[in-house]
Amino acid sequence: MPMIRRSIALLLAANAASALAADYSCINEAGGFWDDPANWSSTPSAPGTVPGGNDAVTISTLSGATVTLRQEPGAPASPFTQYAAGSLTVNTPFEITGGNLQVTGDATFNESFAWVAGGLHLFVTSPGGTWTFKKGIHYTNAFLGGMNATAAVLQGTSVLDGAQGILWNANTTLVSGAALEMRNGDRALFNNRLDIDGTFDRTGGAAEATLSYSTGRNSGVVRNRVGTLIVQQRSQDQFEAHTGEFVVDSGASLRFQGTHTFEGVIRGDGDVELDGFTDFAIDATRYEAAGVLKLSRGAKLIWQGDGTVASLDGAAGNLALQGTMDVTGVSSMGLTIVTGAQGSLIRFKSGMNASFGYVHNVAGTTELGGTSTFGSGAGLSGGPGATLHVLEGGSVLLEGSGSSVGGAALFNEGTFVKRGSQTSHELALEVSNEGTFKVEAGTLVSNPIVAFTNAGTVDVAEGAMLDRNGGTYVQTAGTTHVDGQFLADEFRFEGGTVTGSGVLRNNADETKVFLDGTLSPGNSPGMFTIQGDLDMGDNAVLDVEIGPDSDLLVVNGHVSFAGVLRFRFAPGYVPTGPGPAFGVVLFDTADGSIAIEPAGDAALPQYRFQLLTEAHLVSVQVVAVPEPAEWAMLLAGAGLVGSMVRSRRRA
Repeated sequence: MPMIRRSIALLLAANAASALAADYSCINEAGGFWDDPANWSSTPSAPGTVPGGNDAVTISTLSGATVTLRQEPGAPASPFTQYAAGSLTVNTPFEITGGNLQVTGDATFNESFAWVAGGLHLFVTSPGGTWTFKKGIHYTNAFLGGMNATAAVLQGTSVLDGAQGILWNANTTLVSGAALEMRNGDRALFNNRLDIDGTFDRTGGAAEATLSYSTGRNSGVVRNRVGTLIVQQRSQDQFEAHTGEFVVDSGASLRFQGTHTFEGVIRGDGDVELDGFTDFAIDATRYEAAGVLKLSRGAKLIWQGDGTVASLDGAAGNLALQGTMDVTGVSSMGLTIVTGAQGSLIRFKSGMNASFGYVHNVAGTTELGGTSTFGSGAGLSGGPGATLHVLEGGSVLLEGSGSSVGGAALFNEGTFVKRGSQTSHELALEVSNEGTFKVEAGTLVSNPIVAFTNAGTVDVAEGAMLDRNGGTYVQTAGTTHVDGQFLADEFRFEGGTVTGSGVLRNNADETKVFLDGTLSPGNSPGMFTIQGDLDMGDNAVLDVEIGPDSDLLVVNGHVSFAGVLRFRFAPGYVPTGPGPAFGVVLFDTADGSIAIEPAGDAALPQYRFQLLTEAHLVSVQVVAVPEPAEWAMLLAGAGLVGSMVRSRRRA
């Protein structure tokens, strides 16, 4: 049997050691039990005694038979029978089925080691040396197995196949080329240091298992194939970067707790979760996991460099961007703060859903493709340097109560929609729209301090309100369609078209509207209202339909006429001769001049028109005698509004 060497004093509970240190060897070539004195030979002690805490022990059975450490026959299951050695070298298969083996020096197992029950060096009052398992450990203990030596070295292949797992205080190293397979149980707990230079491979066990250590690092491979593996580092001030790989298989997940810095590859088809109020630094160029990346319970992800995430679940965390994050799949966001550095970018290519909380980008850019939906209490916000960019083909839907969007600037090339008639939403940032911007219901309040510029389509539905809250609205191209109410102190339509049957005003009903594009009242036909003054530029076009139900522009203020009045027949209307005058502009006071320009069938040579003005009304009348199709007329601003025209229009 083996022979054990090294010296350190130890008090044994059940089997006394010899008084003097001795070299022990097994004399039973068939192996046998440690507790059987007949199996031992020693020098200088008398043969037939069991080694003790001062003895150097070597076990080398020629036949390679197994030596077993067991609970003493006849003894109760607890407490453990105590066995000891000063040092131990085992050159034959070894198993422990009970008791506790305390080694005051180093212990080396050169062959297989089976751990069925019992403990290893349980007494922390005797620190012990380094235990080296050159062919690993096969652990099948039904209970939590303890090991409290100073250090442990795992070589070869180790298997954890017990119902619970292990709890080691020893500083443990899984050497390069070695493997530790977790087939069963729910924990592998290391209360001190764990260094993984080989492979930790979880292939089975509980639905949720924990790999926990006080401090250490992974320079090899940690792989989870089933359920959830929690990788937990408990020390917050003593940790090292992981230079090795973390691999998570499809259907499985890796959950990291404690402070972690990842410099190696994270890959696989499963999910990765960063959990808890600590920092997690990831080399973005080496992040290759194809599942969901989740931030929970205040986790802070420091994203270093440029990389790709399949899907992001920002349940509750902090995303510190130091580069670009491309999120390819649909994401779910909650109470997540994106503290992006200046020049950083997070791009949600397929959109995101936020049911509660804000996605807050302090200084970088957030890009949205796909469809992004914000429910009750959810929204986007940002600091003075933050930009929100809705990509072409992307859409943002503000749906829930209290959702809002803030930051420095919104650049919309896609579709931005405010929904939810029961609530008001806030838009607290500069807006540049080149896509479609809709207020379908309720009220959307826009920050008056910053600009709102349109070169796409802005649409305010009937019953809805877009409120610039005293600011200015500028359109350089595109269309503004208002069937509801649009509030601003000043509207500047420098190009494009204004349409609809709604109202332009401010809170005092004294808005200022400058038109150098096209204004087309109504929805074929309809009435458009300006609660304030209208100033028409030289390029302005007032485009109306005339007929029994003509379009009508109502300006409850002053009109400075210029540009062109373009008119066409309303659908279904064909004049048969001289007819009544069709009122097209109703105002309080006016000055200036406007040219008229028939269009469509109205431009046919058999028709002649004249422009009539009264004190408050401009009308177009069909007359009998054909004449050239271009006229101009100066408005004197005198006379009264014809009651016949006004009452017929309102009908």
